[in-house]
Amino acid sequence: MAYTQDLGRDFWYDFDRATQGNDPFILIFRRSGARRIQRTYMETRDGGSYPAAFLDSVQARREDWITMADVQTSTFGQFLGSNWNDFQLAFEDFGQGTLLDTRPGREGDPIHMMDGQTSDDVVGYHRWHASIRATQFLNIGDAEWWERLDTLVGFAWAVQSFAQPIQQDAPNQPLPQAELQKLRDAWLPMAPAMRDAQFDLPDGQDFGYHPSPMEPVVVAIV
Repeated sequence: MAYTQDLGRDFWYDFDRATQGNDPFILIFRRSGARRIQRTYMETRDGGSYPAAFLDSVQARREDWITMADVQTSTFGQFLGSNWNDFQLAFEDFGQGTLLDTRPGREGDPIHMMDGQTSDDVVGYHRWHASIRATQFLNIGDAEWWERLDTLVGFAWAVQSFAQPIQQDAPNQPLPQAELQKLRDAWLPMAPAMRDAQFDLPDGQDFGYHPSPMEPVVVAIV
């Protein structure tokens, strides 16, 4: 089935229900250490003990990480199959805040987008990126599948950082295609280590918008 915004709405609606709207999942999420995984990621990278100390922090709860990984892969598969172009379109709509959903349970939060409406609120992309790295280091599932997902997580973070959509009663306006293409060109080919570096925000931050999404940080990767 070709991607449509209706499919995107259904996917993100069910993804929310399977994760943040699911009490058993939230219990596992908290027990696993995922609730603060972005801080563990930042602290170990800042302290020079990444990835060994980062892996040590999640090793004991590997079964919980398997459960959380299975929920994600099954939900993606159910709605988007294995078509990564459809994955990308779903993340583009998510980052731009163009998916209005007025179904019961969405009151006060009708736009499918990452948490928060200011840079000071947005933590979900950092948490998801760090969680993907934990999943990969724990050798759960297909590492390449997770890397491709992480590419889209980083890309959607850049899109939302640039577009800065808000919760409202109408879809946010999509970005002009030229601007969206520039973000695609900058983020989709990005190597994993370079993407990691984008999440190394200054001054000990472990969340927030990317400071220059159209011009990602360039660092020497050794």
